[in-house]
Amino acid sequence: MHLAFGHATPLFWGEVVAVQLGRIEQSQNELASILDAAVHRGEPIPQVDGYDARLTYPARWVHDALYLVIAIRHIFILAEKCNGVLRSSDVGKALRKFRQSVPEPVMFRNFVEHIEQYVDGKGKVQLLDYDAAGGFVVDLETDDYRGDLSLRFGGHTLHRIKASSHAAMSLAQVCDEIAFSSLSRT
Repeated sequence: MHLAFGHATPLFWGEVVAVQLGRIEQSQNELASILDAAVHRGEPIPQVDGYDARLTYPARWVHDALYLVIAIRHIFILAEKCNGVLRSSDVGKALRKFRQSVPEPVMFRNFVEHIEQYVDGKGKVQLLDYDAAGGFVVDLETDDYRGDLSLRFGGHTLHRIKASSHAAMSLAQVCDEIAFSSLSRT
């Protein structure tokens, strides 16, 4: 039995999720600090990368969220493969929990990796809003700039990006623990 896939392990992609999530949280904190300074101390909103910070930071969130979607999908697929090999009730339970908390990983990965098909109106998933097929949008789920985010495309929404990332990292951890405990018994 060979389970050491290197970059093709759920745990590897869990680390990718952690890095991307860290980037989003850092930029959320930076924007929140800028807005707090503007509101409470009257400081002007600075230019960041040549644009108003209120435009730059949300654009960064979209960039990082797209990579998160791909990494989350990789965790899901590799966890299913891991479960097929290990047939572990713990991995199966973790997969069910993940599917309940993150119901759209296939659809959003499809949007990201096949954007050209959706722009041409030929994507696999039926879009609910064709006017929204030109780009991805990130929304705050609360009034807190440090809170969770949603990613929208074509009328579909992937809610709770940060919570989905944590669920994916937990799934990757369970797979890693079961795989390595299985290897230590052989």
